[in-house]
Parts: sequence; C-alpha cells; structure tokens
Amino acid sequence: VKRRFVDPAPPMTPFKTQPTSDEPEPGVRMYLPARATDNKHLGKDYIQKLNNLKGPLRDALRDGSWDVLDGVRFATFNRTAHVIEPSDFPIPATGAQRALGVDWGSSAPFAGIWAAKVGEVIVIYREAYKKGLTPSQQATMLRDLEGDEERDLGLIAPVALDPAMWARSPQQPNAPSIGGLPPAGSIAHSYRDVFGSAVRKAINPRLDGAAMIEDLLRVRDEDGEPRIYIYSTCVNLIRTLPALPRCRKNPDDVDTHAEDHAYDAMRYAIQELIGRPAPRSTSERVASPGRPALADLTRRDF
Repeated sequence: VKRRFVDPAPPMTPFKTQPTSDEPEPGVRMYLPARATDNKHLGKDYIQKLNNLKGPLRDALRDGSWDVLDGVRFATFNRTAHVIEPSDFPIPATGAQRALGVDWGSSAPFAGIWAAKVGEVIVIYREAYKKGLTPSQQATMLRDLEGDEERDLGLIAPVALDPAMWARSPQQPNAPSIGGLPPAGSIAHSYRDVFGSAVRKAINPRLDGAAMIEDLLRVRDEDGEPRIYIYSTCVNLIRTLPALPRCRKNPDDVDTHAEDHAYDAMRYAIQELIGRPAPRSTSERVASPGRPALADLTRRDF
C-alpha cells in the first residue's frame, strides 16, 4: 500500500504511474490521509489512548506515519520534519559547500546524491537513480543534471565515488594508480574522464557515516529542528531511507542486502562535506546580490 499510494507523490496530489506489463493502463491515484482526529464520531477517550502511546506506535496510529517500521536503522526519519520543497530552502549560489556522492550499480541502480552544507545544515537537493548504464553514461548523466548556473559560477562539487569503483578492470589488472588517481580501466577512471580532478575516493567508514546521519536526523531540543533536510524531488532517497533495516550482525549499520544505493551515495556526500575541511575559497565567498544571505537560510521560517 505504501509503495503504491504513499511513496510516489505528496498527500492530496493526484498522480499517474508509468504503464507496466501488469498494469498497461494505470489509473490516476491519490493518497488521502485519514486520521483518527478526522472522525468526529470517535470520543475523547479513544484519542487520549492514542496520545498515551509511546514513540513509533503513536506516530503510526495517531499521526498516520507510513515511515514507522520495526527494526529500521533510521527510525527518527519523519517526512514532516525532514522533507521540504525546493522553494522552502533554496541553496545559495555562493557560501555553501557542495558535494556529489556516487554509489556504483549496473544491474542494480546506480545512485548520485547532491548535498550542500549551509551553515550547520545539510540539504539534500538532487538525486539520480537508474540502472543499466555504463560508467561513462552514468558520469555524463550526472554532469548534465548539474544546472547551467552552477557550471557558469564554477561551483564544481567534488565527486565522492564508492571506493569499489577504484578496482582495476580484469582487462588491465596491472594498471598503475599514480598519485591516488584511478587506475586505467577502472570505473572511477571513466568518471574522471568526465569530471576531471573533481573525482575523489569517498570517505567510507560505514558506522561513522550511519552515526553521522542519525545525528543529523535527530530533532534538536533547542530549536525543534533537525540538521538535515531532503528536497521532495529526491523520491528514491525518501522512499528507501526510512525502510532500511538494521544489519543483524552489526545493528549500528544498515543491511547491505537492502536497497541502500541512495543511502550510500548520500553518506558519501555528507562525509565529504563534514569529514574533509572546507576549501578557503568557499568560506570566503560573499552571497551574490538578490540571493538570501547565509544567515537567513539557516533560519527556517516555514
């Protein structure tokens, strides 16, 4: 039900899915939330019982949250708190660090996630998610998704690639890796042909990355806000992040057999922003005329 009605579009928004062999002529659908508080025939005692529930069970039964699942790694994810419209928090043209994280996939989808650090806030503002592409096609797709304004301003985000993409190809098993550059024939080498010196090997301690994301998702007592927001246009990240189960062998990590492609790409981007020092040129830039000041963007008024 969640995948069919809730994930594809915001509540109260009609949508139509792509035709499939099972459903060649899909109809128009819409998720219409219906909560206990909408039922005027329920007494106050019933609502009070829901109010007395704790944590995820209350979120599900009282508030109608579809992101509450048993055994998930990021149980604090909440669409109301974390998912925003792009117009609610535009990324300033200057004064924000950016990074692109990439998780490799071929038969499974590859994922690219763009993140920006604005003050103390991380904003996930773009995603790419597709299977069946060659490394060169993936890199070209990612480059083309970056806006003309970004390229015109020289805002070239570092491209943090899954370290597995540095593996040498079977056709060139002895290809040298000089100065940390991707060896010839590797997937990362194909990305470097497109992105040049922006390509780098992602910071990849899994448990550190999961703990970092968990902390960013936590709603802070001091202001009632998290430190990470996700644009509503990042539909695959929003769909998969709250459903990621914990690893049975190591509950502090996610189950790597789950659909973790967008999560891994986001983790690489965030660890690039937080795990490496910001270049001086980024911190010294001044906001351009007509754009919100950095202080205004870190104060969320929506």
